[in-house]
Amino acid sequence: MDIRKRRRITASSMFKKNRKETVFVMFFLSIIFVGIVLFINFMKDFSTGATKNHMKSLIEEKNEKAGFTKEFFERNFTKKTIDVFGIRKGLSITANDLGEKFWREEFTQMVQESENKALELVSIAEQINREAECKGDCETSLKKKVDLSDYPIIYDLIKDGVNLSLKTKFNIADGDISFLWKKAFVRYGEISKARKNIEIFEQQLLLNAQERTLSNEAVSKIKEKLENNKNFVETTSILPDMKNIKAFIPFANPDFITFNEKEKTVQITSSNTSIDLSAFKEAIFLKILSKKLPERMNYFVILGDRHGMWKLDKNYERWSVSIDDPYSLIDVWRGAIALRAESGFFAIAHKKEDYVMVPLDKKPTEIELKESFKKNYVFDITQNKYFKIYDLPIDWKTAMPAEENLAAMVLDSEPVKARMKSLALFLSNENETEIFRQNFKETKFLILHKDQTIYVPESAKEDFIPKKKLTKKK
Repeated sequence: MDIRKRRRITASSMFKKNRKETVFVMFFLSIIFVGIVLFINFMKDFSTGATKNHMKSLIEEKNEKAGFTKEFFERNFTKKTIDVFGIRKGLSITANDLGEKFWREEFTQMVQESENKALELVSIAEQINREAECKGDCETSLKKKVDLSDYPIIYDLIKDGVNLSLKTKFNIADGDISFLWKKAFVRYGEISKARKNIEIFEQQLLLNAQERTLSNEAVSKIKEKLENNKNFVETTSILPDMKNIKAFIPFANPDFITFNEKEKTVQITSSNTSIDLSAFKEAIFLKILSKKLPERMNYFVILGDRHGMWKLDKNYERWSVSIDDPYSLIDVWRGAIALRAESGFFAIAHKKEDYVMVPLDKKPTEIELKESFKKNYVFDITQNKYFKIYDLPIDWKTAMPAEENLAAMVLDSEPVKARMKSLALFLSNENETEIFRQNFKETKFLILHKDQTIYVPESAKEDFIPKKKLTKKK
């Protein structure tokens, strides 16, 4: 039977009904129309967030614990990215949409001001690490006493850093070790650039040999540049002098950092001890930015791959942040922790935060190549060479790349402390982790071990999400 034909017959027969039936049908359709209009208006209010309290009351009536549904949450929030610290789209924020003007003007200004202030604050380390002036015929091992009364963020950072250095494996006094490795990373960048220049100059000479388009003078200049870059690559050492850098280990001692609480001054009492504040510029940035964001805003911010913060009304579905395998390109998630608090910060310390690759004269041994965790060796087929990888963070106890764990994540109400604690746990062995847990029983953290297992303390077990249940990162 033709269904469409049947529908036409049924429809036409409707108009042959008596007038009472027609009126009844029209009345019935009017009720449906009014209902649809009311429903659309309700959903419009709902989607704009105007019915937050109403939604909450409905939930309370139904005796449901959760707040807004996921669909409502995603529909009313927007995601933006912005450049920060010279990194394209280095900051990602998901937040309730406050309008295009806010994102284009106000938020951009907030980020820029926070970045500038963070860079200004970490530069104070130059004064703190400067040797004190010695008048006359004298010798001193003291460094300059610095008044930080106008910089409470830095004063508190150093003081908290010293306290954590005495209780954990974090060490705020390892500045000289850090500086020497950072110089190595600068040299690595310069050598990498020189290698690219060599390729370019060689290609230019090869092309000219075929087409003869360059003058003799131009060819001579290219050959000169080629030779200079080759000499630079061959004569420049990437790594710091190991004997020299290890000599600073005994001076990586927080006892060499003194305070005057009344005057808010800091002074280093050893010429071989320094503080590297640049390691906390991202954390300082988030601390400043969090105070600038509107009070009414709920947000989730990710800065690079090591820092983040959130502020979310308790009625919303909770976010989570994952701890990842830094060596994996796919299937990176190993577990996550739900962000139950209404606000806070997180920091992650992990292998390969940055790295250099040093060419080897000979192939590594089979034993070295089998070290699956370290993955310290890479074969470059284009150069037919093996390279050894040295990465950050550095373990101040050995002045070499850390090897205890793959990653460590910490949640805290203060971003600087979150970073310090994550570094402490990243450097900690099993016994040192247990000491940390006892000293900071309320701190929620995760550690990804070398064997891919995750250590979950009692404080985080209720909020921990194992890999098999993890369907969406962060």
